[in-house]
Amino acid sequence: MNLTASPAWGDAGLTASRYLVLLLEILESRGIDATAVLAGSGLSRTALESAGSYVSASELQKLLANAERLSNDRLLGMALGKQLNLSAHGTIGFTGMTAANARDAIALAVEDFALVTALVQLHFAEGATQSRITIQPAPGLDPASERFVVQTLISSIDLMGTFLLGQYQPSFRIDLTWPQEPGLQTCLGAAISSLTFDQPQHCIHLSSHLLDIPFALADSRAHAQGRQRCQRELQQLQRQQGHAARLYQYLLQQAEQAPSIEDIASALNVSSRTVHRQLEAEGVGFRELLNEARMTRARHYLLREGCGITETAHRLGYQDSANFTRAFKRHMGMTPSAYLRQHDSTDPSP
Repeated sequence: MNLTASPAWGDAGLTASRYLVLLLEILESRGIDATAVLAGSGLSRTALESAGSYVSASELQKLLANAERLSNDRLLGMALGKQLNLSAHGTIGFTGMTAANARDAIALAVEDFALVTALVQLHFAEGATQSRITIQPAPGLDPASERFVVQTLISSIDLMGTFLLGQYQPSFRIDLTWPQEPGLQTCLGAAISSLTFDQPQHCIHLSSHLLDIPFALADSRAHAQGRQRCQRELQQLQRQQGHAARLYQYLLQQAEQAPSIEDIASALNVSSRTVHRQLEAEGVGFRELLNEARMTRARHYLLREGCGITETAHRLGYQDSANFTRAFKRHMGMTPSAYLRQHDSTDPSP
């Protein structure tokens, strides 16, 4: 199933290509030809190895489809995560390594995770004894890409937690929304104490006392310089995406009630006229962008969160389910009920 929106600006969830270079090396070590993995994705080995390059959501999806088919392995993210020491993450990894403690390193990851991938967002909640990091997939993210990104994240946390906090015996508990995945439990290291499936959200739970343990490589000056470099790289990444792509991602991440263009302009510290002018220069209208984001969220609620039609309509701000059904049919060419029936009969994805 591909829930990614079709326009180019709707395919803006970028992922750093450095991770796919490592994935190709893992597959080649298993005797799998990298050319076959890249076939049909529009990607080349040279492009992936270019410094500071990123791949789109659809490019990643095509590459992963080839990789899973050729390797017959649904746990490629776990294998990749085991190769990701902090230096493998580039600037954001170096900056995290020089943080004072885990609290500062997590704050960095939450703020700047787009340097790794925009396909998920991280949210941190600190408690008196237990804290958690919630991994929120972007609406419209296809299941294989979500599986790969989340697996890579928890596997790399397993590795990095052991490296940074090993002497304190860190213990992370992982919640996953998926049904139980055969073989996943055996891929975990000592830092992951438990893995629970069929949960409402992907979450990483950790003891709050771990947050204040000083990192051995803490360096306040180097960390401050790293934060500045992260901000410059984020700004450069935003310029690469274009206004429509950035605004589309912004709309997907907002509250479920659709914001007005005035609300968005205010949040971005520009005028609504400027937003209109920027979109017109790229051949996109605001209403088109807003409607695409709304329907992407609708498909996400219906298929990925199991919401009913009435609940989906309410969450998207429609007055009633009839109005939502008409809007969905205009956009998708079928009613929500027909869309769900088609999904149930054709899509084996979890």
